[in-house]
Amino acid sequence: MTNIVAANPSSTTVGSVTVRLGGIDIIPAVSLAAKGVLTLEIRQVLDENEAIQVQGSGAACSLHISGVEGV
Repeated sequence: MTNIVAANPSSTTVGSVTVRLGGIDIIPAVSLAAKGVLTLEIRQVLDENEAIQVQGSGAACSLHISGVEGV
C-alpha cells in the first residue's frame, strides 16, 4: 500500500472514516469536514491473508487506496 485519500463530497455534513490494516487502526475515526480531503502517504506491506477494512459514518465519503502488488 502506498497511499490513502479520503474525501467528503458533502457541502454541509461532517463525516468520519476508519481504516484498519490487518485489524490495526491506521486511521482511527478521523473526522472529515464538509468538502474535506485527507491524504495519507504510507508504505505498508500486507500479507495475502491480511484484510483492509474501511468504515465510515455521517456523509457519503469516498476512499481511494493505492499500492503495488509484489509477486
